Amino acid sequence: MSTADLHIVYASIREISGDKLQAVFEKLTEEEQRKCSAYHRESDRQAFLIGRLLIERFVYSDLQAISYSVYGKPFIPGAPFFNLSHSGDYVVLAISENEVGVDIEFMGEVAYDELSKFFTPAEQELIRSSVHPRYEFYRIWTAKEALLKCTGKGLGLPLDSFCVAANTELRVENQNYCVQQLEILLPENYQMAVCSSENATLRIERYNGF
Repeated sequence: MSTADLHIVYASIREISGDKLQAVFEKLTEEEQRKCSAYHRESDRQAFLIGRLLIERFVYSDLQAISYSVYGKPFIPGAPFFNLSHSGDYVVLAISENEVGVDIEFMGEVAYDELSKFFTPAEQELIRSSVHPRYEFYRIWTAKEALLKCTGKGLGLPLDSFCVAANTELRVENQNYCVQQLEILLPENYQMAVCSSENATLRIERYNGF
């Protein structure tokens, strides 16, 4: 694989003002406004708008240009590829000249022994044998989610159809992918992974609204 640049920007919902988010809401298409308003929890509405704020700031200034693939992945014609994820207090945006997927998860208590049944046998064994099984579960989960989002198919691609137990470079459905773990928010109990079709050099920054 060749090397490309991959820009990661993350933000906390606690650091972006309500006025700024309202201004973003007013710039959205009616469809996007309905998507935002459909969320029941205020924190989810905030995360949606912060995602759009990051797109406006770092990808493309016209939020009216956002479209969706047949699998529901947002994109902007003619702009760089991008992907969003949010969990807990954080929203993360990945930007690349190639297809990209990103996932962030708060590492809360979870029935990882049940959920890992959807993983490959090698991944299940890695979790069972780990001295930190919850951490290992979320490491694998975020890597898989990031790859699924990079393909654009989401859960249309079965979780046990590829293995991220040991390899960071994988070939899935005749396509090369590179998965990288990001531990910048690990002290706050978050796990994050990014996947692209190229072996990327990461550029990471935190955005606080200014």
